[in-house]
Amino acid sequence: MKRSLSVFLALLLALSLFAGVSFAENEEIVTLTMYHIGPNTHTFDCWINDYLEKTIGVRLEYIVKDDDKLQTMIAGGSLPDMGHFKLNNTLENAMLGDLLVNLDEYKEQLPNLYEKNAKVVEYSRKMLTPGYDGLYAMPVEIGIYNDYPIDTDTQSVKLRWDAYNQIGAPRIGDWDELIDVLAQMMEACPTADEGIKTWGWAFHGNGGQDVGLANTVLSVEGYMANLTNAMVTLNLKTGEAEKMFDDDSAWYNAMKVIFKANQAGVLDPDTLTQTYDELRAKNRLGGTLSVMTGQYTGPYNTDEHMNSETNPSGYLEIAEDWLYPVGAAPLTYGGGNCISIAKNSKNVEKCVEFLNLFYDDYTTLVLYNGPEGDLWKLEGEELIATDLFTNEYLVKNEATLSDGTVFSTGSWWGPYAYSNCEPIYGKVFRQTSWHEFATLSATSKVYDLWRQAYADEGWYTPGEAYHAWGHHLYQPTWKNFIETMSEDNLIIYNACKQVWLEDMYKMAFAADEAEFEALYKDLQTRTQALGIETLQEWGLDQIEKAKELEKSFG
Repeated sequence: MKRSLSVFLALLLALSLFAGVSFAENEEIVTLTMYHIGPNTHTFDCWINDYLEKTIGVRLEYIVKDDDKLQTMIAGGSLPDMGHFKLNNTLENAMLGDLLVNLDEYKEQLPNLYEKNAKVVEYSRKMLTPGYDGLYAMPVEIGIYNDYPIDTDTQSVKLRWDAYNQIGAPRIGDWDELIDVLAQMMEACPTADEGIKTWGWAFHGNGGQDVGLANTVLSVEGYMANLTNAMVTLNLKTGEAEKMFDDDSAWYNAMKVIFKANQAGVLDPDTLTQTYDELRAKNRLGGTLSVMTGQYTGPYNTDEHMNSETNPSGYLEIAEDWLYPVGAAPLTYGGGNCISIAKNSKNVEKCVEFLNLFYDDYTTLVLYNGPEGDLWKLEGEELIATDLFTNEYLVKNEATLSDGTVFSTGSWWGPYAYSNCEPIYGKVFRQTSWHEFATLSATSKVYDLWRQAYADEGWYTPGEAYHAWGHHLYQPTWKNFIETMSEDNLIIYNACKQVWLEDMYKMAFAADEAEFEALYKDLQTRTQALGIETLQEWGLDQIEKAKELEKSFG
């Protein structure tokens, strides 16, 4: 982005006032090593490092997460300058080695932590490094992730609306009816773009690490599964928790849905082996006629599909009152991972300067949306979208920024200090959460088909329906107060998880109901032998303790 010198200097002056930072052009650029702050190695090799250079004279060198290497670094007492230094979900190893900077020693240089986020600082002291005096880490996400009652790109049950409309868009009363509808859609629309075969449902095996088949169903039924890796399911509608593998449990019934889908011939057999990226590629071509939580639909929901004169198409939610989509909890005390500064860093002062900037409002706008002037700009204190955002990004789900970077849906997930959607500069940080743009996207021709299906209710969008019913549920904030799992329980969890993975996929593709039941019995028997009861009792006890701890903390 090109600016006049006067505008550039004015921006730096503004930054120095509200971020507590300044940088002179004749100062040397400092490179800081950062361990696992985002999911993509290229994340900072773009406008983000340009912004950091101009603002505080820093460039970030990304180090990919590797727990084995981290363990070696901790054992050797030598860490990267900053990063997520948790092993087994705890900072204890780094604390025992006295490897982390106590941020209290730099309190005056960190107003964005100590003044703006005092509650998070207090939480971090007590919960991230219990037993140690001082502040050694801060969560990377704070606030309300999404100001809308439903995130239309990642939650609920979405159907490819052209195929659904082709069969008359029948109302769907439960999972069995949904499976039947998917079978009809496959018959009406046997192939998708580039001639690929369509499937009603598809999931991904993700190299044996994913345990989300039943969890995906539960997440749109109002449940949290495997709460804090304790193999406990929480019913958010009632507040009651249960052991995941009990007889007739919510998890069992969700797996039965997946099993029935396969029996009906609507479940993609590649579910056993395909990766998340391979599944996403199918969705991009419209090859999956229904997508569930976490499967991005933006690459398919282009203007070409959504506004086709002859056959408008796109993934949109069904709005049915038996569904309760679950969203992430408001991050009142912070969430995501946490960031620390290593004592062995030769640039601790610069790390502190970066950390303060990382929790700055203006910086958050940059991290979410790219550099000012490309997709957004400020007019006075008002945040507005540019023509590039409204005419290109909203239409194509991607846009080319002024530095040549292609900014697309899901590409920049991760390097955010805030997820706060409280209105600042007159709007929330994420333009895609702005009401006018949600309304704008709902004016496409495929939404006309959607509204025809719900003509009796008069809903304008799926989010409006779930909001009116009060059926969009948020995870509880008290889960932040659950203690770190002990090494003994972690061993039990990892052992049970392997059994869970093995039997879950077998259950999905069982030959018949008898085999399904036998596999579930096997899952129960083997996990019980491994000590799952101990793990689950710990989890149930932690829920009650966390609720009480949050009350006292508040």
